[in-house]
Amino acid sequence: MTAGGARRQLSVGGSLRLWDVLLQDWLLRLRRRSPEIAIIAESHTPELLIRKLLDGVLDLAFMLEPAQLEILQIREVATLELVLVADRPGLGEEQALGEGYLMIDWGLAHALHHRRTFPDAPEPHTRLGNAHMALSYLHAIGGAAYLPLNMLRERLDARLLFRVDGAPVMRHSAHAVYLLRGPRLRLIDDVLGLFDSAA
Repeated sequence: MTAGGARRQLSVGGSLRLWDVLLQDWLLRLRRRSPEIAIIAESHTPELLIRKLLDGVLDLAFMLEPAQLEILQIREVATLELVLVADRPGLGEEQALGEGYLMIDWGLAHALHHRRTFPDAPEPHTRLGNAHMALSYLHAIGGAAYLPLNMLRERLDARLLFRVDGAPVMRHSAHAVYLLRGPRLRLIDDVLGLFDSAA
């Protein structure tokens, strides 16, 4: 029996950083398009998401840096475009990466890319776990951070935040991960199509 008497059920997990910037909109599109599907949605660390997939607790998980295991299907579903923004206009890279810089945890690949791109930048005084924490901080205290362009457009248009001149865009792939021989492959393929339709 599925939740609420629904004919189909899907258990989905994602890292908190992706719920903030990508998965919330996808979940709303899924609910509006397919109200008959019972959805269980969770947020966990990537390690716990993989464990729950392997244990059959989750049907589908989303993360930036999935483990490469033979029994898992890994499918790129979106690209995060991270841009350097600040609470005031006219900042250059060196100023933005100075004392008020917020380092957001976008995963190990981002940390390594960041270090290679800005080898002389000082160690950040503030590190945050997700984009919404950083946005609240920027609006309350100020500073600069690398944030996803898709969640910044209105703030940039309203001049609440400002792009840092000349700062490179950093791109990271978001992936859907599921068992190669899981019981809901057709449903998973169907719901992942919502990422294509949103492009």
